[in-house]
Formats: sequence, structure tokens, C-alpha cells
Amino acid sequence: MNALALRKSVCAGMLVAILLIGFSVSSTPSAGMLAGFWSAPVMVTEEPTFDLEVDGDTMYIVGSDNMGYTYDGGAHWSFVPIANSMISAKGLNVFRADLVVDEVYTEYGIEYVQSIWFSLSDNSGQSWSEPVKVITLDGWSDGAFNIAVLDGVVYIYTYDGQPGSDVPGASMKILWSADLGVTWSGPAIIADGIYVEDPITGNLVLVNGVLYVAYKHMVTWDPPTSKIFVASSTDGGATWTSSVAILGEYAYSPVIAADQTTSMLYLTCVDKGGIYFADSDDGTSWSMPMKIGQSTDSTDASGMHYLVADSGRVFEAYLDYTASDVQPVYELRISASTDGGSTWEDLGDVTGMTTNAMMPLLGLSPGKLHFFWSDIGTGGWWSDTMPTYYRCMTLGTVSFGEITVVRGKAGSPAADSKVMSYLPEEDGWLWVSAVSGNLPVLKVDVYDKSSGKAVVISTQYLIFGRQTTGPLESSKVKVTADHDYVVRLTPIGMRGASAEVTGLFMAN
Repeated sequence: MNALALRKSVCAGMLVAILLIGFSVSSTPSAGMLAGFWSAPVMVTEEPTFDLEVDGDTMYIVGSDNMGYTYDGGAHWSFVPIANSMISAKGLNVFRADLVVDEVYTEYGIEYVQSIWFSLSDNSGQSWSEPVKVITLDGWSDGAFNIAVLDGVVYIYTYDGQPGSDVPGASMKILWSADLGVTWSGPAIIADGIYVEDPITGNLVLVNGVLYVAYKHMVTWDPPTSKIFVASSTDGGATWTSSVAILGEYAYSPVIAADQTTSMLYLTCVDKGGIYFADSDDGTSWSMPMKIGQSTDSTDASGMHYLVADSGRVFEAYLDYTASDVQPVYELRISASTDGGSTWEDLGDVTGMTTNAMMPLLGLSPGKLHFFWSDIGTGGWWSDTMPTYYRCMTLGTVSFGEITVVRGKAGSPAADSKVMSYLPEEDGWLWVSAVSGNLPVLKVDVYDKSSGKAVVISTQYLIFGRQTTGPLESSKVKVTADHDYVVRLTPIGMRGASAEVTGLFMAN
């Protein structure tokens, strides 16, 4: 949920087929190249997206006026109205923080007072509990606040008292609730008296009972130098200590992520020339920063980047901006590591489109990397139209065929079927991913021919429907090494309609 980093603009592009990505190896080859397939880019909403929560096949996105949710991994979306909100979500439960600005009339005129309110929904935002005021800020937050639910405790944290880009004195505050937001603690100070410019609240993470959050602090302004700090709390947020993680020429916009499988902490930030990465096993001692992504030029949008990690796999999405007298170019790229950040590979411009892209969001679920971004077409910064696009990568897979199945204009559906064969070298799982071109139904039969006779071991139906916005995947079928398998794909329904299908295998 690293969101307000992303509230400043948008971009990206569009393609129509499922692509097998040809990964380019970086100068330091990765140990164990990533195998994966991108789904086709699809537009999810016509507004930009600032926040993302992923819980298996359930995902939530928060835009400028609406929150969208899906229960089937992005194939179908529903939307409910919310604005100026940050969320944390688990299943149907959505925990929401809202920044409210009130006008207060005083003897000297109008003052603007900011407060943060909390509400809870147990039905994906269809209805909400009565809002509870969590904190009235002493000063200005510059819109930098966030919410996280960790081990059943709800945390809200925010900048407060932001006095200006060249004046110290801002603080970071945190509050928590152990009863789902009914009652709240008083504010505790994460960091005080800090310099910040365009403050952005990153992720709050919990590893082995310790809370961690990262922030930027200016050291000098002329020349500009800055430090990236990581603050930690061993008592649930009551007290905090900070340690320097990265000292940069002008490091900013830190994002922290925790790998719950390995208990490692990962940190990325933007500095001159690109994206830098460091890791730690204790949150205090950090590795020497490593440059993992190139940014040709600098812009405010360069601060929009996103970091996720699980089971030793680390993914960083970032903006590579190139200035031009004719037209600026905004590309979104992903750097990936399969060995906990020791080596990296560049997955390239990952939108699958040809227009400008900004505001990347990443999420991980078992076997999938989810990628959202906002698009400004060929327009410039702060375009009036900022639709959000989505595509996902199925991780750790091998393709054993890509075909187009067409429902003929005459004859039975079976006459239009096609097959893909695969002889796995390891035990694992077979399944297919398909995008429909107006085809209502695709029948998927899996046969085992190892005995000399084809035996059906699975029959499934992919039902696309009018509301399908992304690829559908069949359920995985368990298969055995050195058995001969055939996947038969039969288009059913509208004549002349088609589906583009990719066969996939994942080893155990």
C-alpha cells in the first residue's frame, strides 16, 4: 500500500494479445532467470489509481473518486465512490482513512485545519461504519498519510506540521487501534524536527514483531544532500528509534518492503540517475546501495515507484523519464531479482503499450505479479485524462503453446477445436490462460496419453461474458513427469469469434 507517492500524475499504453516477454539480462546476470507471461493490458477505470491492496485473487484499487474491487484476480471489477482515502484490506474487510480539511473562521480570517478520520466496511465498501476522528493535525500534512492493518492492529500514520521545503520542524506521527478502530491511542512520534519536501508516506511493515517505516531527511540544501532513515519500534509503535539506511546525493521517496518468508527488509529510493536498492536483516545495518534502474532525466514523477517482495523474489517498478524538445517520454520499467536482491534483471518497458505511462503499482499473490499504472496517452504531465490500466504476470511458468481458437461459421464446435501437447520433465501443474475476442465459452479438456490411450483427467469451461476485462485462467491440473499430455480447446457459442490461448506449466 505505498500510495500517496503516486498522487501526482499518470500514463501508459495498450496491446491486445497475451505476450511472452523476452527478458533482457542486465549487466549482472540474474541467478535463475524469471520465467513468466504477461496478460494483455486492459483499462480498468477512466481515473488514475493511487493505492492498491492485494489479498490473493481479491484486489482493491483507490482512485480520485472511486474504489474498485475484484474477487477473481482482475477479470471483473466493481466500483464504489470514495475520495481522498487510503485503505488497507483483507478479504471483504476494508479499513479506510480519510483526510478532511475544515475551514475555521478566526479573528484574523480563515484557517484550514486538517483531520484524519477512520471507517470500516465488511462488504467491500458497499456500506461503512460511522466515521471516527483519529487525529486533528497541528499543522499541514501535505496530503501524506497512510493506513496499515498488521496482526490485527490498525495503524494510521501521517506527516504533521509541514512548514515548508527549506524549514525543519515537521514530524511523523502514528496512532493505533486494537479494537478495529473503535478506540485509538494518542499520537506517538516516529520522527521529529525533520526536513521534508513533497513528503510521501511509504509502507509500514511488520517483521518478527518489529514495526518499520522509512522516511527522507534533508542534510544540507546547498549543495542538496539527504539521508534515507528507517525507523523501528519494538513496542507496537509507542517508541521509535531511527538509523541511516542510505546517504544520497539527493535521495528521496523511500519505499520499504518486507519478505515475510525470509524476514528480510528491502528498501528502494530515487536518487540522481535512477533507483537505488539496499537490504537488511535487522533494520539497522543496511547493505551498500546498489543502482538497479536507470532514469535518464529527472522529474517530479520520478518519485513514483513501487517495491514488493516474497520468497526471495523482489520487484521494483519505476519511471524512466527522458526529456525531449518534441515530446517527453515516460516509460515504466520493472527490475526483478530472484535471489533476494543480489542480482537483478531488467524486464524493460512493461506496459505493453506505446504511450506515456506513470504511477506504477505492484502487488503479489501466489504465482502472480499484478501491475497497475495510469496513462496520459501522448499528452504531458497532469493530463486531464488519466485512465488506469492493468496486466499481470504469471510467475515461474513455461509456455508449451500459443494458439488462436476460432469458432467456425459452420459445423459443430468440436470441429473447430485445437490441441496443445506437452511432455513435462518435472511433476507440476498444467493450465491455460485465454483472452476472448467475443467468444462466450471456451471448453478446456486435458488428456493423459501415457498409457497409449487418451484419458480425460480434467474438463473445465472458461466463461468470458461481457464484463470480462482481462484474461481468464483455467484451474491448474496436476501432472506427472514424462507423461504425455494433450490440452484440447473447443470454442463454444458465437460463430466467427475467437480466443487467444497460452498453455502454461509450473513445476512443483
